[in-house]
Amino acid sequence: MMRINTVIAILFLLASNAKAQQIPITSQPLTNAYYYNPAAAGVQKYIDVTLGGRQQWLGIENAPQSYYAYVNSALGKSNGKDFSYLSLPVSNPGYYKTLQNSTPKVQHAIGGRLFADSYGAFSEIGAGADYAIHLPLKEKVYLSFGVGFELSNFYFDKAKAEVLDEYDPTYDQFLSGQESEFLFNGRVGAYLYTDKLRLGYALNQLVQNKLNSQDDPNSYQGQRIHHFGNASYRFALNKVGITPSLSVLFANQSPINLYGGLLFDYNRLLLISAAYRNEGSLILGLGFTFSKIVRLSYTYDLPISGELQRYNYGSHELVVKLMLNRKKGSNE
Repeated sequence: MMRINTVIAILFLLASNAKAQQIPITSQPLTNAYYYNPAAAGVQKYIDVTLGGRQQWLGIENAPQSYYAYVNSALGKSNGKDFSYLSLPVSNPGYYKTLQNSTPKVQHAIGGRLFADSYGAFSEIGAGADYAIHLPLKEKVYLSFGVGFELSNFYFDKAKAEVLDEYDPTYDQFLSGQESEFLFNGRVGAYLYTDKLRLGYALNQLVQNKLNSQDDPNSYQGQRIHHFGNASYRFALNKVGITPSLSVLFANQSPINLYGGLLFDYNRLLLISAAYRNEGSLILGLGFTFSKIVRLSYTYDLPISGELQRYNYGSHELVVKLMLNRKKGSNE
């Protein structure tokens, strides 16, 4: 176990020189778009309250752990059906007026989130808020833009910092700096969606905060801008839905994290998923919806390749989603 601890300590303390990714990943990006993209706030036709937790690399001490909770919703009544394509007037003026009032309008949405993340000697806990505006492009096609900010506390636990070389420059920089500091950051995103198609792109950690007091371009400097993109399309076959999806997460000079998968659902109540992440993980998932408003979903990452394959027993993620005020015809 000591050998494993040393290996992991080196990864956490020295991977920063390679500018590794710094924000948590999720094994459920398809139903967790708001996790990365503020423009996804209010996309669903309900108040979305989500609680989630992810334990990575089970069996390895001080492995990454992530916990999050968020709520987001559109403000006011949901967008109605678009009848603007009707070019001919109807014989009943009152009915025509009713149709005109159902034309989709610009809609606003808000969201709030809490998060806690720990990895080796580092941990971060914080809260954020987001705003999104949804613009109807044509019948059933919407484009949203979102912006958000967050406040967090970044902590370095010197007692957990184990390295082979006690004179390692990265380790020395953190020892010479503060153990705890407060950070402010922001994010922006865009989201194009219909009842079947989803296309999103977001930038996280817009403020590149320094996390130590040194100014050495050859060593760890601080937070990096992270890019997140996702695409999915749901094919409906009676009560069965098949949704292929692709998501990508990357930062400057860090490895690209690619996720490709298939989600099968029966009447949107039973969910079965399979995916592959290019770091060498096969991801299997299962979800159930109870009383049409509570969804419980679980994913397991099975390592099938990579340097840490022989050291860990995989990763687990559990998500509980409350779909409050959910209406018939919801696209989730």
